Amino acid sequence: MESRALFFNRDVCATIMKTCIPFARNHLIKSSYPGDMAFLDNLAAQGAYFGNNMFLCTAGGKLVAGHQDRNLNGWLANWSKLPMSDRQPGVASIEDRGARVPQVRDPQPPADGMFVRTFMRALDRNSQGQFVAPDKLSLGISKTVIKAEPNRDGLWLTADDWKSLVLADPKVGDVHQVPAAIRQRIFRFHLVDGACCLPGFWQPKQVQGGSIQMTVTEVTPADVSMKIDGWAKLGAKDAPTEFTLAGAAGYDRASNKFNRFDVVALSATPCHKDTASGRPMYLGIAFQLARPNVPLDIRTPFRIWYDDYGQRDYLGN
Repeated sequence: MESRALFFNRDVCATIMKTCIPFARNHLIKSSYPGDMAFLDNLAAQGAYFGNNMFLCTAGGKLVAGHQDRNLNGWLANWSKLPMSDRQPGVASIEDRGARVPQVRDPQPPADGMFVRTFMRALDRNSQGQFVAPDKLSLGISKTVIKAEPNRDGLWLTADDWKSLVLADPKVGDVHQVPAAIRQRIFRFHLVDGACCLPGFWQPKQVQGGSIQMTVTEVTPADVSMKIDGWAKLGAKDAPTEFTLAGAAGYDRASNKFNRFDVVALSATPCHKDTASGRPMYLGIAFQLARPNVPLDIRTPFRIWYDDYGQRDYLGN
């Protein structure tokens, strides 16, 4: 939904919070559960529009009148006119969602994979030359000004991917180059400008150069600690966007799993343009190891659900 739809007085918002269950979905992909799609298809048949939009409906799937307008006061008034058989708690039965049907654009995460959360931000410089997060940011072509916050994505590594980052007999000072497949995935799909809207991605020919290396800094019977550094040059040859990368990783030898993967990438020059003010900004991207038992942390990477080719392009198969 467009953020301008969210600016209403506090009383209305408080009523909505008490009366309704908020639900947001990605309209670019279908649900993998047939029960979910049946509910949404029923709303669409009544005239609901799902792209960058919001509306009010009953738990039983009846669209509240006035859904074409961005008027919460009107929605609440129309809600109160519905018969109690549509409004009172417990009147709607929740059907079984059905068996999950995996889709190309909504796949299951790779088995025994390693998952990393990413956070993309446009950055300003203050009077002392320090990087700071702006208070406000404009949303793409709509130029709607909202409170700035990081956009989020997920980096997926297969079991073969993350195991290739582990040295068999690590010693302090050992340097290990991150394999090309992982490096390209990070460069093409995660060093991108998604500060204010959906990020794009670089084509293979737009990767002009770069490297990522891991240096062993400490080895104990329990853990291996590594420093991460790298650089990337992306985009047009005559005017590339350059990034530097720095961070740290940790490997738990008992569980044979990474327990830390913290990396920050920073653009060398301003590469994000605020659409409302025209102000050029730098781009900062943070990587943090995800919690494998938290589904929200293991979100499908943007590139995979862009189109049907996304998963093969992203994972390289």
